[in-house]
Amino acid sequence: GRHLPAGYQGHFVVGDFKQNRIKRFSLEDRGSGFRLNWEEPLLKSSHRNFRPVDVKVGPDGAVYVVDWYNPITCHQDDAYRHPDRDKAHGRIWRISTKRDITLPPDLLKAGVDEVVESLASPEHVTRYLAKRALTVRGDAEVSLAIHRWVNSLDPAQIDYSHNLFEALNALATLEIVDRTLLEQNLVSPDPNARAFAARMVGRWSDRLDSPLTLLTPMVSDTHPRVRLEAVIACAAIPSPQSIVVAAKVVHDEKDDWIDYAFRQAVRYLSPVWRPAFEKGDLQFENGAELAAVLSESGGGELVDSLKRSFDSPNLDFETRLEVLAKILSAGEPKDIYEFSINSKTFEFGDGYDGNLHGKALRMVAENARYRDVRPNGDWQSRLIELVGSPSVPVRSGAILLAGAWDVDACKAQIYSAAEDIGATDQVRIAAFQALALLEQGQGRDELLKLLDSSLSIDLRMELIRALADLDSARSIEEGVELLLVSGIDDESRQRLLSILLQHRGASQQLSLEIQKWELSRKQAEQLLAALLSTGRAEQQLLSVLALKLGVSPKPPEFSESLIRSLKQQSLMAGDAERGEVVFKAVACTSCHRVKGQGGFIGPNLTGLGTTLSGERIIEELIWPNRQVKEGFTSLRVITQDGKVLQGYERKTKQSEAEGGLALFDPLTQRLVTLNADDIDTVQKSPSVMPEGLTNLLTSQQLSDLIAFLMRRDPE
Repeated sequence: GRHLPAGYQGHFVVGDFKQNRIKRFSLEDRGSGFRLNWEEPLLKSSHRNFRPVDVKVGPDGAVYVVDWYNPITCHQDDAYRHPDRDKAHGRIWRISTKRDITLPPDLLKAGVDEVVESLASPEHVTRYLAKRALTVRGDAEVSLAIHRWVNSLDPAQIDYSHNLFEALNALATLEIVDRTLLEQNLVSPDPNARAFAARMVGRWSDRLDSPLTLLTPMVSDTHPRVRLEAVIACAAIPSPQSIVVAAKVVHDEKDDWIDYAFRQAVRYLSPVWRPAFEKGDLQFENGAELAAVLSESGGGELVDSLKRSFDSPNLDFETRLEVLAKILSAGEPKDIYEFSINSKTFEFGDGYDGNLHGKALRMVAENARYRDVRPNGDWQSRLIELVGSPSVPVRSGAILLAGAWDVDACKAQIYSAAEDIGATDQVRIAAFQALALLEQGQGRDELLKLLDSSLSIDLRMELIRALADLDSARSIEEGVELLLVSGIDDESRQRLLSILLQHRGASQQLSLEIQKWELSRKQAEQLLAALLSTGRAEQQLLSVLALKLGVSPKPPEFSESLIRSLKQQSLMAGDAERGEVVFKAVACTSCHRVKGQGGFIGPNLTGLGTTLSGERIIEELIWPNRQVKEGFTSLRVITQDGKVLQGYERKTKQSEAEGGLALFDPLTQRLVTLNADDIDTVQKSPSVMPEGLTNLLTSQQLSDLIAFLMRRDPE
């Protein structure tokens, strides 16, 4: 509260009755939890009878301490009837400052709107009392009042996100389920608000439609605390699919708290997911997720049951393949040999299944990226035999596994397969991939050598894919030449671009390489169309192609008739699903969030079609500087010492009182407060959305994009 000095704000106090003091500590983020930093005690005494057993901040902002006042604090050393035990005395201490006290209004007598507005109070105790006061009112009355308050809030205020959190917290106190407010907090820039909202999804899961849909992006949130709460929330939903969603947490960095939550989720949900898993009704996205679940649940027991079921004559190919994948994802070294290397395992009543054996070998090669478990004993001689198998699936799978395991004895066979013009494409592609997997880049020279050979377009693309792991610059050179010189079809062009953009920094390298070429308009249009189709377009690459196309970076002159025409064309010929691909391709998601996915730099566009007219959407899309959404006006500030800062203006009590400036940096998500004397120049910058971006689109793509933005999606 405001009654206490700024240096105490956000700190915690706890009575340490054994040491006759009131300890104080601050917190800082550490993974999904916090690090506790002890500060100077709030109060300490040399009198042994001072026994602070409870500490609270009162309604007036002062700190109140319950002092047990007793020389004896326990029973194991002194008799219960020891004469020194003081059973008659006790004290209440009040710790205050010379600042004004902060008394809340009588919220039990106040109107409901005044009570709700008290949720914005700087004093925690006032916010707490407001929630208590709301419990004596009807749910409908409270819900309406909270929505009136939320709708009146100014998004430019620095405490806007916190107020949305308080609104949700108040409804949670009364168990009033509100999906709209819940979703607003799920995309809050404050990770603690997102974490709380994720927790509420679990608590309200029996009253929410598709709660796991809400939790899926939260399990992969950028902040570990959100991921922690999302996993715990999954555990509250008694569905087999809950563990599938929770398992996605394994793809991001974990700490002890997340590990513990995931372990408990696996075990708590075991009665729900295990039966579905054993029947083959539960599918995980990849082996890493499955292996994590099995390892936390006593996976050996499940693997044994799967091994017993593998030979069942009742299993069709797809079911047997699923069982095989689960065994290889969590099995022991002996299981890896038995279910991938040993050919006899794949002999069934109707003969040897080389297709299934080949898939098993590929699974082990894929699993080696995150779980390098190899058989014991002499398995290499058997793998060498498989590399020479007459079965194409087995040979290609064995070659790939030999590369993943970097088997020296198989390298000559890998080189030979890569060069063998008589081998099938499947075998040669496996050899390319195996060369890329060899340790210390041993396969690079062989891949470069193969660039000079005569290859089909498909093989050359796969060769470039393999080379990209070892020499991205050379792979991009070869890729651009293939894109522009050979007459590949649209599908192949799109696939090749996807290959070239798979690596970090590839967009910049690709842009520089394309700049070296003289492109015809048709070539540039084909590249742009392919680029947008990949959904992986980068701004730098788009700019290069715009330059090649001679497209102006400026939008057309504003015209209401043009807006009406674009809207009509979109309604008649626009396709929202194609528009969603365009939306992602032109990097809109790097700034905007839709349904919990995307960035925080620009406004959240979820449900845009239900809040803005089609005309307004088109205007802001093509002429983003005409009307900038409140709270997203960008300022460029030059300080007295020559530093340049850029961000969104925010209002704080300090800036309003002292005439300074609060600047929110959308990239770092931090607030920079500047005193008036520190500022030299303030310039209003254009919208952070680039003008002319829609000039890169064809008429059809623009219609599709507008259709997507205007779509009235109920979610």
